[in-house]
Amino acid sequence: MNFFEERIENLSIDTIDDLAKLIICELCGKTFFGAENLLKKDSIKNKSIQLFLDSLKRNGLNWPQFNELLLLLSMKRVSEGFFNYFFRVSNIDMDNVKKGIINFRGMSMLCFGNFRYAYKSLRNKNQQEIEKILTDACSLLVNREEACRERADEIVTIEKICKDDTWLMGYISKRKIEEELQVLESKIDSKRRNDPTDLQFRKLLKVYKSIEERREASLKSGVRNTKTYLTWDYMDVYVATSMRNQWEYSETSEFISKVFSNSKLNSLKLRFFDPTQSFCDSRFDKGLIEGLMLKRALFTLYMAQESDTMGKDSELAATLSQGKLVVAYVPEINIDEYIDRVSLYPICFFKSRYLNLESEEVFLDNDEVFSKIFENYSEMLSDFFLKCDKYISDNPFTLDPDHSKRFIEQESNFNNICRLMANAEKIYFDRRARTLIEFHPLAIQVHLSSGVANGVLVVRSHDQCAKLIYALLSGQLCFKIRHIGEIGRGVTVLEESISECAFRVVTDDEDITNSFWNFYLN
Repeated sequence: MNFFEERIENLSIDTIDDLAKLIICELCGKTFFGAENLLKKDSIKNKSIQLFLDSLKRNGLNWPQFNELLLLLSMKRVSEGFFNYFFRVSNIDMDNVKKGIINFRGMSMLCFGNFRYAYKSLRNKNQQEIEKILTDACSLLVNREEACRERADEIVTIEKICKDDTWLMGYISKRKIEEELQVLESKIDSKRRNDPTDLQFRKLLKVYKSIEERREASLKSGVRNTKTYLTWDYMDVYVATSMRNQWEYSETSEFISKVFSNSKLNSLKLRFFDPTQSFCDSRFDKGLIEGLMLKRALFTLYMAQESDTMGKDSELAATLSQGKLVVAYVPEINIDEYIDRVSLYPICFFKSRYLNLESEEVFLDNDEVFSKIFENYSEMLSDFFLKCDKYISDNPFTLDPDHSKRFIEQESNFNNICRLMANAEKIYFDRRARTLIEFHPLAIQVHLSSGVANGVLVVRSHDQCAKLIYALLSGQLCFKIRHIGEIGRGVTVLEESISECAFRVVTDDEDITNSFWNFYLN
């Protein structure tokens, strides 16, 4: 675990005021109010502190000497264990004292959420006690890499359901298959045998029967997988998703596979709950199972998708309130790759997604952007969806493998529609990421037991996601400590380096701090 704080690293400690502020404010977590006047009035104390400052620059200070300096500054002494744990050398020079204070501040933000309370809690403890307190308070301090590699292999493994069949376990797919099959059978009954249309419908009936067989096989595998998840002795990652449509299941399954097959993670024998591989018929049992997985997992991988649900958002909040880490994946859209991908999607995707984007006012808020792509984009979209609605009305069997292909072949503007949708998706997901990183207050949640404010770490690709998960499990996370706003009126932020997101925050507001820590732990 590494911490960097440029503001303190670049401090020039040339006067006794500089040294006093560094110790009193940055280490002990107190305001400098009153101490400044005291130092100016007490010439004898000033001379003594100056001697310590000269020694710090020239010869350094050991633990007893550092305690003498603390007493001169009217601060509480620290134990030898505290000194050794945070400063990591027996004799500190100016550089060491800055590094030690930065280490302390980083650990305080991770485990306590308050500098003053952390100093008060740890200053008298020996090194072993400090290590235990910090490790118990923050699971991020544990390096699990070797333990993961040495785990026994799974005896009962997950029966992999291919990504194109995962949607068959959704409740919407069941209704869709049954409704379209019922219409198909009624049309067959109304036709005379050997009629060309009848033959076409009977051929299509075989397709639907095949889909039903695939669904039954997927459900059986999903049930068995759920039983397997319930027996695993480990659960490292809970994947929080919201999936309704065929393409959402497929994209989710593909993303999860890419993350956990990454070269950094595939040797760690990780156990993760993949909702695209699990099925439970009872909504009550499903809620219990997912609640258990969420509680057992070390952290949650939250997927920001086309639409978010109360269930998924509550899983994010529940993870943060347990003091655990949430990695939020918000896809970064590559326009050309997106066009290639969605051109293979069923045409119902475009209407469904367009309505979602329209409700989010993506087109309204970015009219100039879309007008530059196609001047008459609005008319183009309206015309496309009118044709789309008519085609589906005339051809209601959307699960026919050639259903979308026949429409696309006759629609000259299809590639243009794909480009418009790709740009809209990019705007939408970039905005989602920016909201989570910069604006949304609920991206920071308070740990219910400790009061520490925990933040969401946002990643934009499966590679970045795997890199962050590996750093977490191997104890190699790095953090920058930054102050935002005017000193005394802003916040101190602990920013994780891979995602560049705020992971912990400590407010400067004395009224909030005083009220919060008086009431919260009681």
